[in-house]
Amino acid sequence: MALTLRSTKGDMLTHAEMDNNFTYLQGLISGVSQFDSGNATQLINAAYIQSRQSYAYASLTGIPNLSTVATSGSYTDLINRPALAAVSTSGSYNDLSNKPTLFSGAYADLTGKPTLATVATSGSYNDLSNQPTLFSGAYADLTGKPVLATVATTGSHDDLTDVPTFSTIATTGLYSDLINAPTLATVATSGSYNDLSNTPTLATVALSGAWADISNKPTFSTVATSGDYDDLTNKPDLGRTQLTVYTVATLPTGGSEGELIYVQDGDAGSPCLAVLDGNGDYLVVSTLGAVVLDSGGGGGF
Repeated sequence: MALTLRSTKGDMLTHAEMDNNFTYLQGLISGVSQFDSGNATQLINAAYIQSRQSYAYASLTGIPNLSTVATSGSYTDLINRPALAAVSTSGSYNDLSNKPTLFSGAYADLTGKPTLATVATSGSYNDLSNQPTLFSGAYADLTGKPVLATVATTGSHDDLTDVPTFSTIATTGLYSDLINAPTLATVATSGSYNDLSNTPTLATVALSGAWADISNKPTFSTVATSGDYDDLTNKPDLGRTQLTVYTVATLPTGGSEGELIYVQDGDAGSPCLAVLDGNGDYLVVSTLGAVVLDSGGGGGF
């Protein structure tokens, strides 16, 4: 532990710092045999005074006598101040003396101006002198114009010369105004089958489109119109295998491992072919979608 000095800290010591200092001094006193109580008291008092002593400028002795401006910093506390012109504090051009006469910026106040023609300020073509004679823009004022036929300006067919003689159809566009037109049969303009001549005699089915109106039809077997497999004669034996039908709920707890079965709701609710695994479960072989079972309850495949 060391002493905490006011001069080192630069401020008043706290009570804790003072207590630490006293403890430190007590240790010094105890360690020196020739240190009597009078010296110890003097040392402690000096330490206390030093710890509480004020370092204010006013408490110093021998301080110089300062003028007011030294502490106020105010210009008005200076003595023998110079007399300043108004502009030094206002900063205004108007407070200057002997100001020069400045140009107003007006064209009228310029000296030595040139004499301008009227057009310089009016900008009007009419104020120009020695203007050229310009073309009026009228066709009638053109020189060297060609002599145009009347039709060039009227656009009328009647004003053409040497026009050819047209036939009537050239202007009417009517078939009836054609000369040497061919004589057409009635059907050429009516488009009716009834207006045809030499028409063939058609069988009844040509107009009705009915199967019953066909003559000499072959005799068909029943399956030709029913499309039913059961209406076939001489059907082959397909050797169908009868499968046991289960639902997921009715699966056997054991069963023959590898037995092919039909599960009505085995593929996420849809029918499927499966094989038993011998442990009460099955493995899907093929998904079937919607399948209609034989009425006997077995799945015939």
